[in-house]
Amino acid sequence: MSVSKPSSKHFTGLMPSRMISLAALATVGKLLNIARETIAMRMYYKSEASGDGPAWICGHWNGSPLEIGMGLRSEVGPGEVRHYHPYREYFVVLEGAAELEVEDMAVPLRAGMVVMIEPGERHQVTSVGETGARWVVIKERSEPGTKYVS
Repeated sequence: MSVSKPSSKHFTGLMPSRMISLAALATVGKLLNIARETIAMRMYYKSEASGDGPAWICGHWNGSPLEIGMGLRSEVGPGEVRHYHPYREYFVVLEGAAELEVEDMAVPLRAGMVVMIEPGERHQVTSVGETGARWVVIKERSEPGTKYVS
């Protein structure tokens, strides 16, 4: 997807260079429809063992074509490293504040934002606000071994 001049069809958020078009948001809906169409109706639940913390809920390990994780982050996790994927990854921020670094550019994560990471863009969470942050991460595909550390 190429990003063009801002128009009424774009959400500008805090950083114009990271605009997300309605078409990109529609992609999330399409991906969820694909999951619904290609597999029998399944319901995935966050394990009680993960508490309110972040956890991957579905992915290739349990038959989902998408990888979806969610939870409350109160700090940058020990496994958080700069990495990239061969597919898009979406951060849907529900509450709180954090910061994501994408290709050496600081991108704020704030409630109500959707940030789309393009295939090959190196990224990592670099900080989490004092009150934490809650977001949903949606990877457009779920394939083992596709988190490449850079």
